Amino acid sequence: AIPAEPTDIAATDNCDDNPQVIFNDVRTDGVCSGTFTITRTWTATDICGNTVSANQTISTSDTTAPTFDQTILPENTVEECGTVPLPEVLTASDNCGNATVTVDDVRTDGNCDNNYVIERTYTATDDCGLTNTHIQTITVQDTTPPTFDQTLPEANIIVECDAIPEPIELTATDSCGSASVSLNDIRTDGDCENNYSIARTWTATDDCDNA
Repeated sequence: AIPAEPTDIAATDNCDDNPQVIFNDVRTDGVCSGTFTITRTWTATDICGNTVSANQTISTSDTTAPTFDQTILPENTVEECGTVPLPEVLTASDNCGNATVTVDDVRTDGNCDNNYVIERTYTATDDCGLTNTHIQTITVQDTTPPTFDQTLPEANIIVECDAIPEPIELTATDSCGSASVSLNDIRTDGDCENNYSIARTWTATDDCDNA
């Protein structure tokens, strides 16, 4: 805060009961808008034009970081893959000048392509390079299993021993990536060689092992 002009500056003169006192400011800019020097020169003049001057040097230094304008900043969140929020638009103010806000994302991979953590850093920077940061942690998880693309075979069928159907080729789609389909037959014998059951299982699995 630059000192205001004092109201009690006065001068005395042997011949003038009320000499005039004025001041003049000369500003010298520094490396940024919040750093500069003011040379304030006080001049007293009597009625005959005799003068005397005194200088005051006022040096300013910006040591206060900017502040975000928003009272509620982005909070930590857990998201399903494909729903990662875009960065919010934040603004900032500075007591000595302007401030800008930048956003930087750093991703840390998890145990599969669709499980990861984003550390999102909002940085408010003023004209003198002072910064204020806010970090939001976004945890991304794939918890949704894939879905089969086709109409599924009947759950239970009875056939003759010479009419066992070939497995239907199924495919699957995943909301976060790719999916593969595996097939497994488990035979349980009955009361004779040609009486038995087959438990045929199609399993669709995504990249994060959701099945």
